[in-house]
Amino acid sequence: KTLNVFAGIVNTGKSTVLGNIILSLASKGNKCLYISNELQVNDLWLNFLVYISTNVLKCHSITKKKLKTGDLSDNEIVMLNKAREIYNNTFGDKLYIVTMNDMNMPQIEKVIRKYSLTKSIDCVCVDTFKADFVNEDNDQSYQDLIRDSRRLDALTKKYDLIGLMTVQISQTFNGSLIMDISQLAGAKAINEVLSTMFMMRSVFPTELDPESKYYIQPFIRQTNEFGEWEEKEFPLDYKGTYRVVFITKSRTSSTFADTNTAYIVNFNGKTGTVKEICLCRPKRGNLMQNFR
Repeated sequence: KTLNVFAGIVNTGKSTVLGNIILSLASKGNKCLYISNELQVNDLWLNFLVYISTNVLKCHSITKKKLKTGDLSDNEIVMLNKAREIYNNTFGDKLYIVTMNDMNMPQIEKVIRKYSLTKSIDCVCVDTFKADFVNEDNDQSYQDLIRDSRRLDALTKKYDLIGLMTVQISQTFNGSLIMDISQLAGAKAINEVLSTMFMMRSVFPTELDPESKYYIQPFIRQTNEFGEWEEKEFPLDYKGTYRVVFITKSRTSSTFADTNTAYIVNFNGKTGTVKEICLCRPKRGNLMQNFR
């Protein structure tokens, strides 16, 4: 009976995060319906196989690119067959994938009702909710997004579902170091029905430099000999690929506005893997404006 959102600009990795969450839920026995207007069934299937190969079988050489080109060694083919077997035995009867060409809420409602009544699903995720945030006068797009999010929230409550959806925000916010609900512009009202909202962006190279005024201050918390929590600096690899995740809305925990603390995850697009590694304190500013 909750609706939870991951928001970010295009190519941030929202679908990858959603895929990780779905596989985690399915591995615990939850039946999940995945509705996508971004990826096709084969794309999702390959993503899941690569994830299993990397995180379950610990075969890090199999990537999405290799699967699409078929450039696999004999050992990788063996591991891929094992990954397929694991998927079929562990996830195959728990994941239902439906793809659409575009965002169509009436059709989404029909699909959710069908799978809720016939398959007794526990979770539904919709990837991606979109609106035209470029034109600030486009009130209809904002109203559509608000209306559709409320309809989806109503379905999660009616059928007792975990609701997950991704929201794509405008490319004009690329470079903003702090993400908040204001970046949804006229669609801010979707915040009213959400249980949790995460907003995610890339980490910029200057944020990894301790000498920069934009240094992101990565750290971990650990207990000392007296059992008290202490913060310890956690340097990040300059060559790594990272994302910053902000808790923008939560009914069960503190938000970024309360703590000024966000989370850093390691992002591996080749294997579709996202892992939380530490906390951070992003600085305020807009790098794109400063570099013009």
